[in-house]
Formats: sequence, C-alpha cells, structure tokens
Amino acid sequence: MKVVLDTNVLLSAFIKPGGRTGALWVAARERRYQLLLSPAIITEVAEKLRSKFGWEEARVIRRTKLLAKTGKRMIVPRFTL
Repeated sequence: MKVVLDTNVLLSAFIKPGGRTGALWVAARERRYQLLLSPAIITEVAEKLRSKFGWEEARVIRRTKLLAKTGKRMIVPRFTL
C-alpha cells in the first residue's frame, strides 16, 4: 500500500510520538506501507520544525534525513495553464 502523509500529520507524529500519528510514522519506519514524499513536503516539515517548534538545526537535519530515507520520493509534475 502506498500512502502520502501531509505535513501536519508528520509534524504531529514527530512532536507527539505516542499519539495516533506517531503510530503511522512507526508503521512507515517498519515498512508496513510505502510512504510517498515530495520534496515540498520534506522542505515544509523542516521549516516548521525550525520555526514553529524551535528544533535545533542538527535535530532537523537528522529527522529530515530519516524521513527521506524512510519514504520514496515522488516526482510531482508541474502544470501550466
């Protein structure tokens, strides 16, 4: 099964790992489903961890590397009208 978790779900999982969203993150780490990620999601998660939650840069880097390693990168096409 392939799953996309939005930024808010990922942030909640990282901030409150004992909650329901934390269980989703654990399941992704255990490869119970394939986590799909876009570069935009990874970037937004990193920015929010810094600005909203005050995480230190080293911690943000460790978490985003783990996130990127856990998930599969999606290629998101750009559309123009």
